[in-house]
Amino acid sequence: MIDKSPRAGGDTPTVYTVGHGQGSIEQFTAALQARQITLGIDVRSKPWSKWAKQFNKEQVEALLPEAGIEFLWLGEHLGGRPEGEQFYDAEGHALYQPISEQPWFLKAIGQVEHEAENRGVALFCVEEKPEDCHRYHLLGRALADREVEVVHLRRDGSAESQVAVRQRLGEDQTSLLGEMPAWRSLKPQRHSGD
Repeated sequence: MIDKSPRAGGDTPTVYTVGHGQGSIEQFTAALQARQITLGIDVRSKPWSKWAKQFNKEQVEALLPEAGIEFLWLGEHLGGRPEGEQFYDAEGHALYQPISEQPWFLKAIGQVEHEAENRGVALFCVEEKPEDCHRYHLLGRALADREVEVVHLRRDGSAESQVAVRQRLGEDQTSLLGEMPAWRSLKPQRHSGD
């Protein structure tokens, strides 16, 4: 288990990620408090849910400060479902390379890095497993490329680094044809009516 707390100036910044799933808001805030997180950054493109209404943006925005955690929504720039056909392939998968090169993405990811240099920061989305979420595939990779340590928190209280998830999934290896897998969302993200 990784046990990192916020760092003093000069150390490698750490950004935590967590998926709220359908748990309680109390469990969610307790997990953030246990890691001394003082800034929760919502990275959901659409921060509302019919399955977990306790995590709708308005509820989280009101309840996190009561737990001593500032709320910031960056889903418009760091979400996994950006606006624009150029960010999707023919099957509707989000294409992470062009997203990661956009000025609005670079500015927001830089903001996350800056905040992590000064305090405990956690990015949050829906999916509990990091490998099922853009927190790992897009944001974790972009932050790791900036030499930010990324740690994914799990519902059971455990933590797994970005590097450990990559190794567990065998993503450091090329395919039998010598190709790296496409850098895109696992499932189609573009839906009619979104």
